[in-house]
Amino acid sequence: MKRSVKSAIAATVIGLGVTGGVALAQTPTTTPATGPATGSATTTQPAATNGNAPQAPGGMPGQPGMRGRGPGGPDGPGKGGARTPTTASVTTEISNLTQAITSAKADRDFANGKMDLTTVNSLIDKASALQGQAQSALTANNLTQASGDARAASEALHSADDLIVASIGETGLPSAANRPARPAPPTPPTADQQKARSSNELARAYQGIVNETNTVKANSSAAGDLSFYVTTAQGLYKQAYDLYNAGKYDQASQTVRAAESVAHIADELLHAAGVTPTGPQVVPVPAPNF
Repeated sequence: MKRSVKSAIAATVIGLGVTGGVALAQTPTTTPATGPATGSATTTQPAATNGNAPQAPGGMPGQPGMRGRGPGGPDGPGKGGARTPTTASVTTEISNLTQAITSAKADRDFANGKMDLTTVNSLIDKASALQGQAQSALTANNLTQASGDARAASEALHSADDLIVASIGETGLPSAANRPARPAPPTPPTADQQKARSSNELARAYQGIVNETNTVKANSSAAGDLSFYVTTAQGLYKQAYDLYNAGKYDQASQTVRAAESVAHIADELLHAAGVTPTGPQVVPVPAPNF
């Protein structure tokens, strides 16, 4: 597995329109949200309890949108290279998941006692179940369904990976040896730069989770019960929001990436079921309060 399983998180579900619960990995110190000082590059975060708060229209230049990682586990190709699945490609995706799940469980076992693993365990269990569904669909020669289930399983494992690393870091994880070395930036970012980056990531992720929640609600009978994914994403966003306000910007960024990934699982499963969500949804436009 390219990255490792990460931290379990949060029993608080924010008001994005679907109710449910998520176990929190840890309880960070929460400080009141404050607006940025004049001239600051920081984006004010949307309140975690207000699904209609004005959102920043997008992330910082060059930042990716919702992550759509590819099939076959963490090392598979990304979603950008959409292709027609074949029996051979889907068989490879499903086979790669076996190794990815084993790696995720090894990291999970290493993290045992160091963090709350409730959400991590749930995501690994979902990945295992989705792998079984993918195999059944492949046997039935439903390649689109099989590939979609495999992609969703891979996304669940990535989310678990994000949570473990967000909580305890990468040091000592069994999968650490398989991770690519991250080059150190020429100049370490300042606290203000970290805050600006994290704030933009959270603002973008918030709107993405709102969109995924609305999509699931509009297609509630199309692909089975997908509420776990949106409520889990909501709870993880709340965790990231609290971490951000506590000044833990790197941890907030890592956690919100997990939230994005979990929300995207629902989208993968809808596509696998043959549902194509409608175009971009209308969102509140920020007032020009410059």
